[in-house]
Amino acid sequence: MRRLRTLGVLLTLVAAAAAVWPLAAQDQGQQTEQVIVIGGDGGSPPHYAVPDFIAASPEAAEVARTITQVLFDDLSFEREFDMIPRDTYATIPAARSADEIAFARWRELGVDGLFFGTAQKSGQNITVQVRLFNVRSRQQVYSKEY
Repeated sequence: MRRLRTLGVLLTLVAAAAAVWPLAAQDQGQQTEQVIVIGGDGGSPPHYAVPDFIAASPEAAEVARTITQVLFDDLSFEREFDMIPRDTYATIPAARSADEIAFARWRELGVDGLFFGTAQKSGQNITVQVRLFNVRSRQQVYSKEY
């Protein structure tokens, strides 16, 4: 549980940074900076959703549920974001891959930033992959494997 809690804290920091996320890019030896913004309408806090992480196997189901809840709770605790209540998106079909995300449906709910994650368990090893998407642009702004 302690490792999952630590992972939740790390993901919370990522979400906070993604509200205004600078990305360094190499351009013929010169470094340029791009800024990707995930923000709410009219200067309101960004609206985030954390649908259930996908379990890669039945053994990873509990891990996926736990990390989803930890991430949602940590983001809610920070009060930097407007968290979309999890019961409001029960009608949106669960995406089994990032290509299946129903961005238009998420946008209808007013979601600005959407987490998509997977969890795997192999023996004592747990692997969690997480992506953060800007729902308006449908652009992935963060991806990490833990």
